Order: sequence, then structure tokens, then C-alpha cells
Amino acid sequence: MHLQNGTLLQGGRYRIDRFISSGGFGCTYEAEHVMLQKRVAIKELFVRDFCNRDERTAHVTVGTESKRGLVDKLRGKFLDEARAICKLQHKGIVGVTDVFEENGTAYFVMDYIEGQSLAEMVGAHGPLPEARALRYIRQVADALAYVHEHNRLHLDIKPGNIMVNSHDEAVLIDFGTSKQYDEVDGENTSTLMGKTPGYAPPEQMGNDVVKFTPATDIYSLGATLYKVLTGITPLSATLLVSGEELAPLPTGTSKGVSDAIDAAMQVNKKKRPQSIADFLAILDGGGDAVETTVMDVPPEPKPQPKPKPKPKPQSEPKPKPVSPPAGQSDGPEPKSSVWVVAVGIVVIGLIVAFAVVRCNKPSSASGDVEAVEEVGDTVPYDTAVNVERLVKYNGVTFTYTGPVNHSDMPDGEGTGVYKDGTYKGMYVNGCREGKATYVTSGGEDRFVGTFHDDKYSEGTLTIEDGSYFQGTYKDNEPYTGTWYNSDGSVYCKLRNGNMQ
Repeated sequence: MHLQNGTLLQGGRYRIDRFISSGGFGCTYEAEHVMLQKRVAIKELFVRDFCNRDERTAHVTVGTESKRGLVDKLRGKFLDEARAICKLQHKGIVGVTDVFEENGTAYFVMDYIEGQSLAEMVGAHGPLPEARALRYIRQVADALAYVHEHNRLHLDIKPGNIMVNSHDEAVLIDFGTSKQYDEVDGENTSTLMGKTPGYAPPEQMGNDVVKFTPATDIYSLGATLYKVLTGITPLSATLLVSGEELAPLPTGTSKGVSDAIDAAMQVNKKKRPQSIADFLAILDGGGDAVETTVMDVPPEPKPQPKPKPKPKPQSEPKPKPVSPPAGQSDGPEPKSSVWVVAVGIVVIGLIVAFAVVRCNKPSSASGDVEAVEEVGDTVPYDTAVNVERLVKYNGVTFTYTGPVNHSDMPDGEGTGVYKDGTYKGMYVNGCREGKATYVTSGGEDRFVGTFHDDKYSEGTLTIEDGSYFQGTYKDNEPYTGTWYNSDGSVYCKLRNGNMQ
């Protein structure tokens, strides 16, 4: 529920021209300063879960008396923060030019930035080349260093909050969740804690940002760099803490960039760069970087040119159905190359250990699981650990590269190329089981998380337009969790397959 086009504010000084977006705590509009004939952006405090609006008068009221105290407190902090942000004067930070109360709520006026956000850019055109991505990240880093010099944290750095203006310059926006820290006593102001999954570090997800620590924003900056280089929304901090790992960066990513992302996204804040200068030093290859474990992998398939429609928060369609990771009976033609890695007695022991049949799947003797053929020359089992071969499992044929068990079935960490996509991760006796990355053939969808019983289990599914689902899955369909728009805002929540 938002202001209608043509609504006048401040006695006619501002006219609302267009509703831009909304979140749980506010609405943003394109407007005009009528006397100056200048376009501006106006942010309105509107706590969606607690407030109502009279469509005729535009007046905002609190839904229940028990929430009035909270909403009044948020409004006071909203105004205080707007006044404080107005003092930040930097070309890489959106300017705040006015703040006022009206309609029973609060507003502040910002410069209108002609352009698009990094989230929109990546959603429309895919991952950015490294040189271009770094140019924007360095501009944001310069603005963020200025913010930190004023004892303030932004606390919501993400691609959706970085605009690229008509001069191709990155501008940091949306300080609605920022915090000001007193040099002696610590935190002294805050509005709302930003917790965008994938970009918020563990301490932010746990509401533990009570001391001035630039490392919190640095985590988000590293996550943003990862997103614009890969097109993949990073796993949430809670998944990383539990042992999940990010999908690899593109082949050819420079070591400085890889090291900087790895260092910035350490779940332990004390192990991250402690200042923007430290982060940039690693980015430039001059810092003590945390050793990266990113593997060299082939380039991911490029997305098809026809984009999918973006989810629209105003309506409630069923979220996009997800095609199963496999289900075609015919796989790709076998490749002609063969590569072999020799192993010793220790590996033989491991292979024997993997021989236990799991996933409740029948062995090859039953006829349901079948090793079709090995591609290339025959290699004895006891030395053939990573041989490319054609495999048939549960009626699905695919090309597999990786370790096998005594039944000559995929067993361990390997790569399977299916008719509808490529799987990189763990297998158990031919079954996809454990940590993995799955990318559809055209690159439209990408899943990072865990598989169980050959299907999506839990993790993040990012679709072609940049929107993504985080949660659990049933029969390869999103089941319980949250759908997010490409800018990180919540589209809808699912519980047991139903929209909430």
C-alpha cells in the first residue's frame, strides 16, 4: 500500500510521480521538487506489518495500540538518521536534501540517480567482466571508507543498494539500516538492522553489531564482488557457518580478487580485513591474504538471451516451477578423451570403503543401475579413479568424470554432464548425494547446496532474472523458505510448498 501518483507533500513542494519499490519498513518514490522542477527520490517510513494507510487521505495509522510505541520509536530514529546522513558529503554517496514528518509518518528526500543498480545490471546482462566489476567496487570502497571515517557502518551493502549513474559511476544508496557509533561509548543510534541473506555476515544475522567494526561492511562488500563476478547470490552466512562452501569463481579470476573475496567473507570477523585499506591491499595483491581454496573449473554456460519475467511483489503467482536436475533418458554423446590419475594402496582402501551401497539404490546387479561404457581405452579398476565414462543411473544416462566404486559407479566427488545440466559434487553409488553445484544446460538456473536421493535438498536456487530461493526442496521444487527478488528484497515466503 503506497502513495498514489500525483500526491502532494509539504504543501505542494513535492509531487509523487512514481512508486519505485517497497520493503518491510518503507516505500521509495520518484518525485519532483515542483518549484525547482527537479527530480528527487523520497523515502517514506511505512512499517508494513504494523501500519495501515487511508487511501483517501494518505494518512498512516498503527494497526494495533500495542505496536504504537515501537513505530513511534522507529520514526524518531528514522528522522535522526536522515539528519545525520545529510552531513555525509561524498560523490559516491547519495545526497539527502530534506527530512520532514507528514501523514502520521516520516519522509526524507534524496538525490534522484538516473541509472540502474548493480543488481539490475547483472540480472539483465549477466556477470560483469572483472575489470568493470573492480572499477565499481573500488568506487564503493572509497565511499565506504569515508563512511567509516565518520564512525558509521552502512550495514546493507549489496548490489541492489549500489546505483550506477549516467556517468558510469557507482553511488552507494539506502542508509536506512546504518548505525552511528560514539567514539567512547560505542553504538548510539540505529534504525533497523539489515539482514539481506547472502550479504549479511554472521554477527549481523545474530544482531551482534554493537561495536564499531568495519569488518561487518567489508564482508558485504566481498559478497557483492562475488555476486557481480559470478551472477550467483552468495550462500547465507548461516549456511557458510554450517560448512557449506561458495561455488567457485570464474576461471581466469585474478588471484588478488580471489584472495580478497575469500578474506572478506571469513565467517570469523576477526579474520577479515579490518579496514577498507586492508581489503584493497589484498585486492591489489599486496596483503596477507587467506589461502584460497577456489578450484579452477570450466566456464559456466552463458544464459540464453530471452529473459524470464521478474517476480512481481504486487501479485501472488506461484513461484517459477523448477525443472528437475535430470529426467531425460538420453545423455550427451561420449567424449573421446581419457585422463587417468594413478593412486596407491591408500586409495584402494578408500574405494573399498565406498563400496557400501547407500541412498537405498539397487546395485548394478539389479539392472536399475548400470555402467554403460567407459569412454576410451580400458583402464584397470585399481588405477582408474578419474576416468571419463558414460553412466546410466535410474534410467538417466550421463557423462561422468570422477572416482568410482567396485561396481564401476560414481562414488565420491565428481562431475556429471546430463542432458539438462551439469552437476559438480558428491556421488554415492551413482546417486547425487551431498554438497554440489548444479547449472542447467542454458545457464538459466543455478543451484548451490546439497542433494539428497538424487534431488535438490537444501540450498540456494538462482534463476535467470537474478531472483532466488533459499530453503528446502521437495521433488526438486521449492518447499519451505524464502523467494527473493534480484535486489535482495523478499518476494514471498513458502511453507510446505504454499505461499504465506
